[in-house]
Amino acid sequence: MRWLLPAVLAICCAATIHAQYVDASAAGQPVKLTAPWRYHFGDDPAWAAPGFDDSQWQLIPPEKPMPQPSQPADIYFGWSRIRVKLPVTQEPLALVMGPTPCEVYADGRLVGTIGKMDTRRHVDDEYMDPVNVLPLPRDLNGRTVTMAVRAAWPPGQARVLSQPPYEASVAPARLQWQLREAASNKFLVAGASDANPWLYQGAPELLTDALGLSLGMSSLGLFLLRRRSTEYGWIAVAYMLGAISDIAQRYLQFHHAPASYDASLYEIGVIITFATAMYVWQFIEARRGGLFWAAMILCALGGLVFPLEVYGVLGYMLGNGLLGALVGNMACLVLVQATVILFFVRMGISARQGNRNAQLLLIPFALQQTLGLLAGMTLTLAWTGVMKPWTFIAMHLGQVTVTWIHIFGWLSIASMGVILVLRFARSAEQEQRLSGEMETARKVQAQLVPAELPGTEHFRFEAVYRSAGEVGGDLYQVYPRADGSVMVLVGDVSGKGLKAAMLGTLVVGAAGAFAQDEPMPAEMLSRLNRRLCGSSEGGFVTCLCCVIAPDGRLTIANAGHLAPYRNGEEVHCVSGLPLGIVAGAEYAEAVLQLGGGDTLTFLSDGVVEARNAQGELFGFDRAQAISEEPARKIAESAVEFGQEDDITVLGMRFA
Repeated sequence: MRWLLPAVLAICCAATIHAQYVDASAAGQPVKLTAPWRYHFGDDPAWAAPGFDDSQWQLIPPEKPMPQPSQPADIYFGWSRIRVKLPVTQEPLALVMGPTPCEVYADGRLVGTIGKMDTRRHVDDEYMDPVNVLPLPRDLNGRTVTMAVRAAWPPGQARVLSQPPYEASVAPARLQWQLREAASNKFLVAGASDANPWLYQGAPELLTDALGLSLGMSSLGLFLLRRRSTEYGWIAVAYMLGAISDIAQRYLQFHHAPASYDASLYEIGVIITFATAMYVWQFIEARRGGLFWAAMILCALGGLVFPLEVYGVLGYMLGNGLLGALVGNMACLVLVQATVILFFVRMGISARQGNRNAQLLLIPFALQQTLGLLAGMTLTLAWTGVMKPWTFIAMHLGQVTVTWIHIFGWLSIASMGVILVLRFARSAEQEQRLSGEMETARKVQAQLVPAELPGTEHFRFEAVYRSAGEVGGDLYQVYPRADGSVMVLVGDVSGKGLKAAMLGTLVVGAAGAFAQDEPMPAEMLSRLNRRLCGSSEGGFVTCLCCVIAPDGRLTIANAGHLAPYRNGEEVHCVSGLPLGIVAGAEYAEAVLQLGGGDTLTFLSDGVVEARNAQGELFGFDRAQAISEEPARKIAESAVEFGQEDDITVLGMRFA
């Protein structure tokens, strides 16, 4: 029995020595340092020395999380040590580690630093490479060296940074991408393809970004073609910004960018959510009511929470960095996803009402966002060490891993592309139909405002018309009579567009028929009024009618229109009700005598109601001041001042 105790001690010592030793001498392939490391809280530069006695330190197996320190502190330091036998080779070797703020020593020599060791901020305050390659001094090749890792992290982050040194690997430095794969527990032997496996792993995201950029650029092109279709612009903003911010975020993760950049990217995400709300509401043709504004408020709140978490405000308020980060991440998830849920509700309502766009978008959009929510929640919980994240893997295509989130994201983009094609085709059809209607309207307009007016021995006419739109409601006609006199009719239909033009056509058609009987002005207005009452669908027409005899005798009647100007002075005549309001309305006539060379100028209210950028009206005084000018100059003056309505100027000179 005397030999039993020494034997047990020898076995224990041998186990202890073996537990801190890794044979990495196999040349040509990465070797993972999977043996338990010696671990101790505190900070002493002497702990990097190869001869330091660490036998009293705690052994931490790889499958267990790191211990928590017993005393609270602003920042924790901990040391890990292990002995590694390096291969006998002339080529450079390297150590591969994950994203842990630490210093790495080999036999007491500093071989590399990852992150910042003096930070007191949240661990997310600086991006670090997910994989870090630290070259080893070549004179260590073939020796058994002591690796020491000095790590630092804020309080409460031990779970987050679980087991930082345990995923380390040693391999030839020439195998750069194989080394990175080794850190991800996917080992490649020497001589394997030098292709970038991270490119393969990121292929689904790159495809999503490429599809999003393509859709966004197509939408931008459609928006430039149709500026009034603002939904195309919002789609371009949402998909192009989404792809660009996703690419930028992955770039920043490899270039040590500060967390403020990440906060900026999240604020871009808020813009993307806002743009998505805008185009979704326009595409499903929904009114921007309570659901829309609730979504906008939730989106804005989400934009406020994330910076508070990134800059440590929540951690300070809650007294714990980990708790503040957890609350911030969960709050962002809840707020953003609540916004998306409101989208679903409105889409569902529109889909039930038969909206084709909502039906196409609802299923892939809902599945993509639901899986994204689950992934975000499980990732946040995994970040705290509560559970492992779900991957939602759908299939493996060689080195490429495709998840259901990728698949439904592609379907969502494809659905949006189909909607764009259908909407564009429908818009093209509507534009073609509208173009036909406008051609008809232009023909109607030619009847209201003829390009040429009849001239007589005694009268010379000049007319100018400037429409405020494609078609307008102003009208003027000149009807010569057998005795050498002429009847002049000038009017303005209420409203604008095709409806006003059609009502004006009714007036011109009726006036042409009545003019054959050669009535006097009051009788003409009375007949037109009776004809319009009951058939104008709520519209009315201001109208001025006058008959000018060869000797210059002028008889005039007015139905609510602007009085004409004679030689720059307003002609006084009684103004009755506009046509089409009261069936029994009566109109009075006024008579005056024109002299040789006298001018008459008839205007529509588009002249006096022209308004400049300061809101000032052209007004009656300016109109009267230029009333003796040629009709074209009067019209151009009003247009340059600021046209808001149809402008008509009809000038007549009595020879």
